[in-house]
Amino acid sequence: MRQHSKLFAIALASAAVLGGSRAEMAPAQTRNSGNSLSVKPMTYADVADIALAAPIAAHVRIRKASRIKGEQAATALPGRRRFLVEADVTALIRSNGQVPARITYLVDIAPNALGKFPKLPKSDQVILAQPVAQMAGTVRLVSPDAQLPLTPDAGMRVRPLLVEAQAAGAAPRIRAIREAFHTAGTVAGEGETQIFMEAENGQPLSLSILRVSGQAPAWSVALGDVVDEGAGPPQRDTLLWYRLACHLPARLPDAATANLSESDAQAAQADYRVVMDGLGRCDRTPKGY
Repeated sequence: MRQHSKLFAIALASAAVLGGSRAEMAPAQTRNSGNSLSVKPMTYADVADIALAAPIAAHVRIRKASRIKGEQAATALPGRRRFLVEADVTALIRSNGQVPARITYLVDIAPNALGKFPKLPKSDQVILAQPVAQMAGTVRLVSPDAQLPLTPDAGMRVRPLLVEAQAAGAAPRIRAIREAFHTAGTVAGEGETQIFMEAENGQPLSLSILRVSGQAPAWSVALGDVVDEGAGPPQRDTLLWYRLACHLPARLPDAATANLSESDAQAAQADYRVVMDGLGRCDRTPKGY
């Protein structure tokens, strides 16, 4: 009876994340030849979305995984099976407080491409979670896909991403584009645009786009007051790339160019498109079913 009560309490604490109200955070699933569902590989943006938002990131080894059925599994995602997991924390990647050496959580597991469900006991996983108030030793995954296998596209990305995010001077979260300036050159087609952004931590953050006759437009990003035009664009699948590619709007807001002449505003918009094209698409796995 006590075990059933504990299970029910954990299910209630986790249902908001593992259930339908957060299903939009789960990776898209595709039907395979066996007419079951499997999860697509995660992208850098998928991992960053959940890793950066999780108070707890830990490497765990699963001791036991008990299949949950009935009302405690009623909100499981389509095609998935729900398990109550007991795991040992083998390494903490990040935590905003103490984490017990042994933890319990719920997870909804999808089948693989062959329609088979992976065996969880004795497996190593990375989890992204938050503590459950007044339930010591119990955590809640921050999204349905926040138990990550140790693969190059998922769990193995978490530690370097969080190390980069916690380093001094790391690329901050962007709140908004504040203002854009454009200076035309002395030769037609030449000029420079500077775009200043508002960062969540107040850190200066700006883009600089330079056009020189006979050359392709060059752009750079500055994480400070000094613009280094030789720095070049950020490398794809890095934190700075993610902050820009996945959070900047598709075009400059009208408010950012409100103080420019019509021609300068058009030039600034064109230069902003150079940046967005250079960053490339922020590939997130489509959410929903």
